[in-house]
Amino acid sequence: MTQAVAFSRDFTDAVIGMEQAADETGIFQALHTACERMLGPTQLAGFVAALNRRSIRRAFCAGMTDLPVEAISAWLADRQNPEPELAGTASLEHPVFFRLHNDGQIIGGVVLRCPQLDSGKQAVRQNLIRLTDSSLRTLQRQKLTQMVLEALEQSEEAISFYDEEDGVVFSNPAYHRVFPHYPGRQGLLGARHLDLYKLDLEAGIIDDPLARTDPDAYLAGRAELASTLVDHHREIQALGGRTYIYFRMKSRTGATMSRRIDITEQWQITAKLRERERELKELVYRDVLTGLHNRAFLRQHITAVSARLEAGAINGFAVQLIDLNDFKAVNDAYGHDTGDQVLKVLAERIASAGGNGQNTIARLGGDEFVVVLENQTSRMALRSLARQLIASIGNPIESNTRVFRMGCSIGIAIATGERGGRRDILVDADVAMYHAKSRKPKRSDYAFFRPIMLDELNSRRNLVAALRTAVSEQKFELNYQPRFCTMTRRLIGFEALLRWRNLHNRPVPPSRFIPILEETGLIDQVGEWVLAAACEQARSWPGHLSVAVNVSPVQVGNARFAQKVADILARTGLPAQRLELEITESVFLDNEKAAVERLNEWRALGVRVALDDFGKGYSSFEYLSWVPVDILKIDRSFIARFDPNEPNLRVKEIMRSIIDLGKSLGMLVIAEGVEREDQMELLRSIGCPQVQGYLLGQPMPLSDVLLLLNRTSAPVCSHQTG
Repeated sequence: MTQAVAFSRDFTDAVIGMEQAADETGIFQALHTACERMLGPTQLAGFVAALNRRSIRRAFCAGMTDLPVEAISAWLADRQNPEPELAGTASLEHPVFFRLHNDGQIIGGVVLRCPQLDSGKQAVRQNLIRLTDSSLRTLQRQKLTQMVLEALEQSEEAISFYDEEDGVVFSNPAYHRVFPHYPGRQGLLGARHLDLYKLDLEAGIIDDPLARTDPDAYLAGRAELASTLVDHHREIQALGGRTYIYFRMKSRTGATMSRRIDITEQWQITAKLRERERELKELVYRDVLTGLHNRAFLRQHITAVSARLEAGAINGFAVQLIDLNDFKAVNDAYGHDTGDQVLKVLAERIASAGGNGQNTIARLGGDEFVVVLENQTSRMALRSLARQLIASIGNPIESNTRVFRMGCSIGIAIATGERGGRRDILVDADVAMYHAKSRKPKRSDYAFFRPIMLDELNSRRNLVAALRTAVSEQKFELNYQPRFCTMTRRLIGFEALLRWRNLHNRPVPPSRFIPILEETGLIDQVGEWVLAAACEQARSWPGHLSVAVNVSPVQVGNARFAQKVADILARTGLPAQRLELEITESVFLDNEKAAVERLNEWRALGVRVALDDFGKGYSSFEYLSWVPVDILKIDRSFIARFDPNEPNLRVKEIMRSIIDLGKSLGMLVIAEGVEREDQMELLRSIGCPQVQGYLLGQPMPLSDVLLLLNRTSAPVCSHQTG
């Protein structure tokens, strides 16, 4: 073993050596104490003994080494051949792992075949096994490198490596599936990023607007990215109809690696989820019936616009709150399906009239809509829009063979830098809307918010509360205004007028509280009480006296009103021919056909129908040709225009025409508002049968009616002469 020992001194690692003659088997033995330090004495002795109990061939075949099978076969085959002449101390090495059976420890080793040395007696071949940690690490690195390469080759990710000069040094098969227009793997070596982007542009696979409109700018941007990359970069790329996540990483040496992960399916799923999320948001923030934004969206939008105003991004904004007049009557009379159809038509009209791309339209709820106008504070422009909305909403609506005409009240509030979000602009618009509605209860109107309106609103709310109490406790009373024969001034009958005193026992004008009764829906209950009380009290009057009761449009729209009239007449015992039900022309504005049907139902009971305030508002002689009424009451405005000192012949002739037409149609004509003798004389001269006014009698309580009846003996006035 002398030569082996000498040879082994060239190594710093642990060595186990064997001298072997050409025709005999040698014995292994530890040559360095480093073996003992590495394995420990017990482990070393066991390992050497194991080697000596079997030949190298048997040891390898028994699995004591992890050397690849082909390497083992080549080495063993080589042992069968004569050793070539080797100069000096050169040797051949075969890396090998020895797996020690006790604890599975793996020791790296190299089998060295030394040159045949002549000891003087025979040729001696030395076999050395060098145990070394460095050998193990080298082999591990080699195996790891191989594993990484295999993984890169099999990866579905498109991967490429670039050297510090930005030239391609590696690309895997997946990379060439993404870029089939590139040269093969060998042809791609050395290509730079910019060269590849040019190929992409030529192939037309880059789904980027800039690449299509300005290829040079696109290439310049990619070149800048490549030159400025410090650590890593990530982006979403669309290539050839597919979507990828593109990673590019730079190492400390300056080399780079790029990865493209195909996320097309995930991207499509994500896009669908986002679309679904958008649809859900639409459901949350959209009104189902009209398709407009809803209250939740409106609140968020106004908050956002207010924030922009506070930040100085806009100069101001305005809100127009639209409330449909008497829409409840449509639902009550024709059902919610018809009401919904009307709302959908009106929503389209509001969106068309109020939307200009910047405005936001929303349905606040029920029959209320809102237009938000960002960066708009001009009162002239807002006034113009309100008029457009009123005109559009007022056009006839056809639904289920019926024709509706709707009115609306609009409240306008403006937010500027001075008041920003300090107040709730919707509340201001609501206050202004109620002001417009109270100003013209049956007509479309608009109003701008003013702070004083808050006091008016509080007063109105107190009035509503007091009215509800009055309804529940029946705190109303009736006054009666007498009606007379024009020729004889004999008493013909009375008109029942509703009166109410507030909690302070002060009379409240009917023009103030009756519209509120109609708006709140209390008019049905109060109107039924008025009808019943008037019939009950008139029953005790002389049989030739009639009683007239006003009926609101809300009551006209009630399909059960005719039955209520019949029940009250039966309960009180008042003959139907002594009852007159007075209506105004406004009942025909919403639905002419339905209104006519209601009036015919009343007349079928035997009661007479009077058209009140004729000549005011929408009056037209055309109405008289088809409206089923028995009595025509000329509005007081005609009488008030007559001045004996400056006789208005035109007014006189119009009044004469009304009277003559009424007579020709078999209607009784009554003039209201007679306050002077010259007016009385005019009416007598043109043949008006009956009159009513302060000249002959003011509204009076029931007690005064009874006193009047006691001192009056009134013969019956004819239908046409009074």
